[in-house]
Amino acid sequence: MSLSRLVFRPSGLATRVPLLVRCCSSATSSGNKPFLYPQPPKPSELAPEGFFAGSVRNMMMEKLGRSGTTTLTVGVGLFLLSKEYYIYNVESNVALIMLIVYGSLLNYGGPKATDFLVKMQRNYYGHLYLRKRAAIGTLSDGIKAMDDVEDQASVRHNVFDVLRTNAALHREALYRARLAQVHEEVVKRLEHQAELEATRRRNVQKHMVRWVERQVTAAFTPDLEKKVIDRCITDLKSVASV
Repeated sequence: MSLSRLVFRPSGLATRVPLLVRCCSSATSSGNKPFLYPQPPKPSELAPEGFFAGSVRNMMMEKLGRSGTTTLTVGVGLFLLSKEYYIYNVESNVALIMLIVYGSLLNYGGPKATDFLVKMQRNYYGHLYLRKRAAIGTLSDGIKAMDDVEDQASVRHNVFDVLRTNAALHREALYRARLAQVHEEVVKRLEHQAELEATRRRNVQKHMVRWVERQVTAAFTPDLEKKVIDRCITDLKSVASV
């Protein structure tokens, strides 16, 4: 018996749809306290982001509330079954089981998987952030080094001038040292020549004196020597008498 045939019977499913809708609507309400329709969903009832079904459910709960979402879902399902747009068969059981398993996995394993993936993502992005900071630090050090090089390059003309001046001063000091050395050597040579000339002159004078003495001594005769001796004695007597 098909569901469409049950809809047109007084004791069929059609007479029970409003009651079922009312039961679903009352079951989704919290206790017996009245609330404005539609009631906004709680944050814990929202499906996790990133899933198509969860996004559709969140959109429906924001527009219709908790009871309106359940009512619309049940009503659309019963409408499809009553008009035989969807035929319930063995494959429907498999789909229902798969839906239950998928929902269970999504409800129980989804948060854990989400936490695990979020943790992995945070670790990955943290590693990327550390590498980024390290690269930024390296590039910053390179930029500072380039700035230092540019500063050094900006004063290279002054450095070259200082080096040129130092080289000129070094050459001047070396020239003056060599000039003083040459002056000392020339003075030593001149002093040596003067000493040689003085020595030669003294030797000549000594030789002349000796030669004159020898010539004078050789020129004395005995008579002349006697006269000289007598003259010396006479001079000494005259000096003694005075």
